[in-house]
Amino acid sequence: MSFRSTPLARSPTLPRGWQHRLVRVHNDNTNGRAGWCLSPADLFIAKCVANREKDRDFNTHMLRYGIVTIEDITPLVADLPVDEERKTRIKSLITRLADAAR
Repeated sequence: MSFRSTPLARSPTLPRGWQHRLVRVHNDNTNGRAGWCLSPADLFIAKCVANREKDRDFNTHMLRYGIVTIEDITPLVADLPVDEERKTRIKSLITRLADAAR
């Protein structure tokens, strides 16, 4: 198995403190190297901000399979560098995704 990263066209919008929640990936499949990945909760929130169909599908599955919980993600919305109206829309999206995941 190999690992590769893909450069982003633009930086994702992430909640404050994301750097402290990075997850280290280092195992037999990384050839002695380590990588740092967003926490599942930060990834979920970034995908809510992007709000593309593929992101909504991905996030629904993250909730359905217990990769993230509402308790993990809801507090992070307050730490997003977006206006209050957008935060309200993101919270509504999270509620809809949680309902779809059931």
